[in-house]
Amino acid sequence: MKVVVDKIPPEGIAFSEEHPPEWLTNIPEFSQPGDTYIQDRILLSGQVSREGQNLRLRGEVATRLHTFCTRCGDEVEWPLGGSFDLVLMPGKPRRPEEEVGLTPEEMDHLYFEGPEVELDQYFREEVALGIPIQTLCREDCRGLCPQCGVNWNRESCACAQSEGDPRLGILRKLKIKS
Repeated sequence: MKVVVDKIPPEGIAFSEEHPPEWLTNIPEFSQPGDTYIQDRILLSGQVSREGQNLRLRGEVATRLHTFCTRCGDEVEWPLGGSFDLVLMPGKPRRPEEEVGLTPEEMDHLYFEGPEVELDQYFREEVALGIPIQTLCREDCRGLCPQCGVNWNRESCACAQSEGDPRLGILRKLKIKS
């Protein structure tokens, strides 16, 4: 969705859109066929308003991710999305001479150039940031037996459980006070 900066009224512009899963093909996880894909349509809603020369973009994105549990391999449907509040400032980002720290507020400041702003990129970014690094079918997933491959969430096996790396045995004796 493109917005012409000079045509944003004082009350802002509210919008709501639906997109097919193919809308996310620029995100590497979804650009190639594979085990992880967006199952549902992508719902976007938000409001863009002017604050002096800056723009404020408040938005929400929601969809469902189809993937697999990283411990046991079971299929998982994961709610994906969230809300965000960004300040878009005109001009190019400054490149400091040396590395500087940013405050949490400054992390939400982005830049735009020109008379129009393409808002879709900010919604795509929110989806990309919401992709879990490790997806579990449930918090207490027990995973697979490393010897026979049985899914320990469904059944047990008679395999002897390894004590682990013997070099780390001394760490098993540590008692941590909480």
